[in-house]
Amino acid sequence: MFFAFDVDGTLTPSRQRIDPNFEQWFVNWMSFVQEKGHSVLLVTGSDYEKTVEQLGSSITESVDYCCNCLGNHVLHKGQLIESYTFTPTPELNRFLEIELANSSYTERYGNHIEHRGSMINFSVVGRNAVGEQRKRYYDWDKFSCERLTLAEKINTLFPDVSAQAGGETGIDIIPKGRDKRQVIKYTGDHKVWFFGDRLDDGGNDKPLADVLLVSGTQSEAFHVKSWQETWEMLQDITINDLNITMHK
Repeated sequence: MFFAFDVDGTLTPSRQRIDPNFEQWFVNWMSFVQEKGHSVLLVTGSDYEKTVEQLGSSITESVDYCCNCLGNHVLHKGQLIESYTFTPTPELNRFLEIELANSSYTERYGNHIEHRGSMINFSVVGRNAVGEQRKRYYDWDKFSCERLTLAEKINTLFPDVSAQAGGETGIDIIPKGRDKRQVIKYTGDHKVWFFGDRLDDGGNDKPLADVLLVSGTQSEAFHVKSWQETWEMLQDITINDLNITMHK
């Protein structure tokens, strides 16, 4: 069995470090389930360096698979096994620059178009926004639906790429088909329990959730609202066939 996790909003506050108490608990929990023959997989839109900043190397090097950039850069037990390079067209870059200039959201904090080698993250408020700056945009976006509208526009105008809302402020842009669903090649025919905060339509966790639910492996996808909810759920998990119950 595989336990698969998004990172931002699922194991950590968005763009922030994992809670130290949860970190220690998660390391112990992960060791426990791996000793029982299960596997742990991370799948995030962030690059590996950012994932290490958020989770620490004790987690990123101990999981069975650390799938960064939506699964386009993958490490197995700390060793790189796959890396895909994506070069956006000048037309796509220009389109993003125009949309940034035309957005009605006026707060800007820099690093709006981030090239991660395997994907692009586009953010009107900017990747440099922190704390309340991010929250203000997130609350405004829930009302305005700017990210979902822009993602749909990108998907219509640029059919070779796929755009999805990721985290609180960004849009992940990747080559068509190279989203989180591709990590099922590592889980094979095993049952998967996937935890993510963007299982909604247009969210970057939804493609993986959708393919798991029709995989015939009795897999499940859990839509969490915070890392605290993930922790609570993991503590309540009972694996009936092995008679395992996790507690605090």
